[in-house]
Amino acid sequence: MLGLLDKEKNRKRIKRLNLFILFDSPRIKR
Repeated sequence: MLGLLDKEKNRKRIKRLNLFILFDSPRIKR
């Protein structure tokens, strides 16, 4: 059960990171 909750938390964290990277990429390219 704990592992499952951890996976869900990690997935949310990764999603947030991916969104952050997506929004940040245009700035990095310039």
